[in-house]
Amino acid sequence: MSQTNWVQLIHMLSAFIWIASSVVLGIVGLSIQVGRRSRALPRFGRLLLNVSRGLIAPAMALVVGSGVWLVLDSSEWTFSQAWVIVGLLLFVIAALGAIHLTRVAMRMRQAAASPATVTARLQRLWLLGQASLIVTLVAAFLDMALKPGS
Repeated sequence: MSQTNWVQLIHMLSAFIWIASSVVLGIVGLSIQVGRRSRALPRFGRLLLNVSRGLIAPAMALVVGSGVWLVLDSSEWTFSQAWVIVGLLLFVIAALGAIHLTRVAMRMRQAAASPATVTARLQRLWLLGQASLIVTLVAAFLDMALKPGS
């Protein structure tokens, strides 16, 4: 396998890890919301922070790093192509969303002594942010797979 093939594999596996982790966390968060288990919120906040730092952040770095590498290494791809620009913009949007979700998770972690209205608001904030992030990641996936304008 060539070096480019290895970088492509890293790029795709990292994207898969990022998307799959986000979907699983969304499902867990939704089950907490539906079950109205606000006591589980601090534990969920700790889980979010651990998964974000240990799995999602490295996957994000590998996705963007390997993606830039692939464009720089390719004779047919450039940073002026629409699909590359869209992919980078979607990455920036997803990264900003991840920062927002991390801040919400830190507040969730400390929510044990908070009133129920505060914990419900945090859950709604997180679920809305997580849903937006998943939509952004799916759009980025489709952009990379279909490469519109190339």
